[in-house]
Amino acid sequence: MKEQWKCLILVLLFAVPTVAQTSVPCNGVVMGKLEIGDRTFSDGSLYDVISIPVEPGTELSAWLRPLSHTFTTPLLFIAPPSSDNAPAPMAWGGPEPGVTMNVTSPGDWRIVVNSLDALSIGDYVVETSCRPTPKNVPRDCVDQMLRCGQTVAWDITPASCRFGQQQTRGYVPIIVYPERFQPVTLEMKTVGFEPGIGIYNSSMAQIGGSARVNSRLAQAQWTPTLDDWYLITATTAEDGQAGSFEISMKCSYTGCLTPIFLTDPSPITAKRGEVVTLTAPTLSGSEPFTFQWMSLSDLTIVSTSKSFVTPPLTQDVGYSVTATNACGSFTEQIFVEVESSRKRLVRRQ
Repeated sequence: MKEQWKCLILVLLFAVPTVAQTSVPCNGVVMGKLEIGDRTFSDGSLYDVISIPVEPGTELSAWLRPLSHTFTTPLLFIAPPSSDNAPAPMAWGGPEPGVTMNVTSPGDWRIVVNSLDALSIGDYVVETSCRPTPKNVPRDCVDQMLRCGQTVAWDITPASCRFGQQQTRGYVPIIVYPERFQPVTLEMKTVGFEPGIGIYNSSMAQIGGSARVNSRLAQAQWTPTLDDWYLITATTAEDGQAGSFEISMKCSYTGCLTPIFLTDPSPITAKRGEVVTLTAPTLSGSEPFTFQWMSLSDLTIVSTSKSFVTPPLTQDVGYSVTATNACGSFTEQIFVEVESSRKRLVRRQ
């Protein structure tokens, strides 16, 4: 587990005089480079330290984006001043790991850029965001971020978010943005408490939870059905527990592509009393597809074929056609304009 390594990183970092490579303002961007000659941790990996001037009462977020293919498995964490005992959130893996924490004391706050791979070198960008900490929020009750292929590590403490009326069960909220219909596996490892995972949609309805493998390992699986964010809670299984954890997120690409119409249909003109054959526009995506036509006037389903023949037309009409496959659906609207049967009067000169 990386937690012991995290503790070693922090001890070494605080033991080294603070000579920051550069500084970045709140809501700013800084470019840097891991290269031979930078300071190293005990595992031989290079690291840079970036200072950030930030006032107490600020929610500080940072993201790390490698720019070189030689900078693999990026790792990022925010280190508080040595006089502050706040646990440092850490994230690694994926294209852009990020962490967030509440700044509760003045002093030298530092963003640490590192990698799990001791051979990693290359250019990177660090982006920061600062906003006022919401009122009456505990110090360690702040959303973390997690993407496919990433891991987040932090602590559950007496200052974490709390479940229940008695407020005795701690948890860390984690926001995730998985791909729709791509199965997700979560794995949580802990030190000091029994793990639990909760899964909620953006309406805060619980849609899943974890199965405990043992007293220090829990796993959860689900398949997102919406293109939306979800909330994951890394929590203690019992009241009054605290300790460290890491939670990783793996996404399985099923190879299924959602359907999409490649053309935007133009209105069709017909004469009164005519029937018109409507055909679904050209599609891309994974076959097979099913189709459904619906009348826009009364929302009734009129056909489940790729093409649809209208009844004799007496007025302008509109239909929607929906193409569906195993991983999603796409809807387009088609309108038919009926010419007036009245003869046009031509004014003679």
